[in-house]
Amino acid sequence: MKAGRGAIRTGRGDLPNPIETIGMSFKLLFFNERALMALMLNRKHTFNICFMYGVSLVIPFISLDGKIHPADFGQIVESVILTFIFIGLIYIYLPKKKGVFMATMRVILSFEAMSVFLPITFALNTEMLGYFHPMFLAWYLSLSIFAVSKIKGYGYILSGFVVFAAFMVTVLFPSFFI
Repeated sequence: MKAGRGAIRTGRGDLPNPIETIGMSFKLLFFNERALMALMLNRKHTFNICFMYGVSLVIPFISLDGKIHPADFGQIVESVILTFIFIGLIYIYLPKKKGVFMATMRVILSFEAMSVFLPITFALNTEMLGYFHPMFLAWYLSLSIFAVSKIKGYGYILSGFVVFAAFMVTVLFPSFFI
């Protein structure tokens, strides 16, 4: 994609193709700072990332309890709500919020490219699932810590507190409605 600063700021120029956005997301999954900045600054990736997130919601996997997810539409809606609560809480914790929400959303939704690894769970036994899912979650949270630290210039420790607090509130949120 040939997009200089002027093309990104003015909105002129070609839209990135989905393959390019997916490539940037995969680079970001391995903590590439250039990919983080490219996804953060180029708002033209937004549609591709939202579509990629929608596709990632229907990728089947086996959970820790041995059930296949997503089993129904309700689980997909719950995943969307909890993801946006997580993004919103991270946004609330960030100072100087002007223009940061969409960048934060693009970056965190691009982490959902990790979902391509979820069908591996069909080949794992129950004991291995007990190791796979915590490692998968730790990878996701470490990417979130990396992103928050780069977006706002926090250190990794302060970013870890921000992400951990947002994650805990997100996990506990459904218990308020039981």
